[in-house]
Amino acid sequence: MKTVRTFGLMSWAAMAGVFAVSVLLANAAQAGIIAQTGFNDETGINSDAVVNGVPYLDGAAPDAAGQGAGESGWTSAWNRPSSTGPAVIDSNTTYEGDLSLHNTLDSSNHSVWRRSFTPQTSGIVKSSARVYFEELGTVAFTFYLDGEGDTQYGSVVSIDDDGSLDIVGGNGHGTTVVDPDVLSAGSIGENSWVLFETEANMATQTFTVSINGTQIPGSWYFRFTKILDGDPIDNLDTFRFQNSRTQVSFVDDIVISQVPEPSSLVLLSLVVLSLCGCRSRSRQ
Repeated sequence: MKTVRTFGLMSWAAMAGVFAVSVLLANAAQAGIIAQTGFNDETGINSDAVVNGVPYLDGAAPDAAGQGAGESGWTSAWNRPSSTGPAVIDSNTTYEGDLSLHNTLDSSNHSVWRRSFTPQTSGIVKSSARVYFEELGTVAFTFYLDGEGDTQYGSVVSIDDDGSLDIVGGNGHGTTVVDPDVLSAGSIGENSWVLFETEANMATQTFTVSINGTQIPGSWYFRFTKILDGDPIDNLDTFRFQNSRTQVSFVDDIVISQVPEPSSLVLLSLVVLSLCGCRSRSRQ
């Protein structure tokens, strides 16, 4: 009887441990969120369940400058250079929540939108955003992770008017290197939401790119890093995107996060295997 009871206790302990660690693994990415936004007011990310224009005002015009103040993890509201075109906050097309950022046509200029987050000096910094292209423009739509006061680019991804995708990296010595058509024409379509993700490794000063959850093979140096000369970019602190003046798009569900280090995930996995082994031996 004593042996049977010990077996039962060990089995339940092992199962409880496996469940607990599995939950940790499943939620690891969420635990690393630095900042996020969905451009919402009443429902969705960072909303307050009240129609009050906080943190975003539906129909904010003439542009979205100054919107989003007070959202956790961000160190500035949305802003743009004065020479660039506007965008509005509205409910025309959304991925989540009640609002999104709407880049409208502007015959005189392209639009550039940027926002700073808590500076990241180590680890793997992930940016993700969803974009709905109502009309692909004649000039690329571009995402950036910037560092060192918005003066040096980390990861750069560019979508061309034919639906192809270019990656703008560097050679490790501070010189820009463009890798064109890593995805061929037609890969990025109109009238559907596309998920863009980059993972920027501060230790190696390289980044990877994923589209709709599928990673593009390869990795690239940060655009202006001089890591091979002993002068790496010190931090990443700004998310930025540029929209062509001939392009109509919506941006939603932006998340900046720290990816769990591979060693941490391996350790958690070993704990799971160890617990499973204990359970197996207790049955013998």
